Amino acid sequence: MPNFTLVEELDTHCKLGYQIRGVNKIWAVKMYWAGNENNPKNTQQKSLRIPYEDSQASKAQARRKANVEWREFLEKTEAGDSPTTIRTVQSVARNYNRHIRKLAQKNEEAKKPIHLIRGGRGESYWTHEKVDAIENILGHLDGFWSTLGNKEFRHITERELDTFFEWSRANKDWSPSWTNRVITQIRMIWLYGRDNGWTELKPSPTRAKENLKERARRNLKEEEWRAMMNFAREKYENAREGKRVSRIDKDSALQFWAWLNLISWTGVRPPNGTVKKNLFRWDDIRYTRDGGRILVRKDKTDYNAPILERAYDYLDFLRDFQVKRGLEDCEWMFAHTSSKAGYWEKGDPILSFKKQWESMLKALD
Repeated sequence: MPNFTLVEELDTHCKLGYQIRGVNKIWAVKMYWAGNENNPKNTQQKSLRIPYEDSQASKAQARRKANVEWREFLEKTEAGDSPTTIRTVQSVARNYNRHIRKLAQKNEEAKKPIHLIRGGRGESYWTHEKVDAIENILGHLDGFWSTLGNKEFRHITERELDTFFEWSRANKDWSPSWTNRVITQIRMIWLYGRDNGWTELKPSPTRAKENLKERARRNLKEEEWRAMMNFAREKYENAREGKRVSRIDKDSALQFWAWLNLISWTGVRPPNGTVKKNLFRWDDIRYTRDGGRILVRKDKTDYNAPILERAYDYLDFLRDFQVKRGLEDCEWMFAHTSSKAGYWEKGDPILSFKKQWESMLKALD
């Protein structure tokens, strides 16, 4: 630690003095934890970057700057932080991620989950699936954190966080609902920081307005729907007849064709794959007294989706297909028929048909 010559004691455990650097004297402040005055590891000594002069004016200038450093020192130590390290938003976000993962693990191990998602809507418990979704959001936030720099977490202002909305519009092609989901996680990170005494800020960044009128889609034309169905059927038939097409691709084309028919003849909102419990299961089908079928849905709202008779053949065909692939006990309507190392195992659910859907729309212009 550089030399230090005491000039006066500003407070208990805070001293004003100067350092000698070469032929120059520089004002400095020396601060330490209670009872640790003689332990260099628990002492912080900072140059105030003010040339030392033996005058009241020079001392008053140094005293003002030293008191600013002392207040910062106290804020950190009272929060349980080390005053010699900078707690950035990146480090707080990582700690938050580890924290919620531990809560999810405890819930999974318990017979009955006990750790609620604080700040969420209603009573919802942490699960590994929910943490996985949040980790995806935190990854998207890395670019925004870089715009804030490596400044102290407690010094980030509401105005700086309010720039997120414009940043997302300039850098991301996100829907209003997804933008607001990311903003919710920003608030959750600060709520976690407040719980730990690292900040007093409770931010409310500008949220995206969900203009439902602008988001409304036009009705699908009958000829467009027929073109989509023909595209899916032809792709499946070509894959089935192609000698060089892998079984994975053949099975994928078949299931996309069956999926397209199911959602065409069922009053159901297709799940997007981000929440596993919302995926289609065979147990979701209920049979009515007159031999009809309905699909029970429990995603954002509970409802029963009617399955029109035109869809029965596709459901039965899909079930027979799984039996032939050795998946007779599979709970998922749409499942992988073979394993892919590092990605999925045979019998795991297909989360979505997003790539096939986008390829079809592009091919049909």
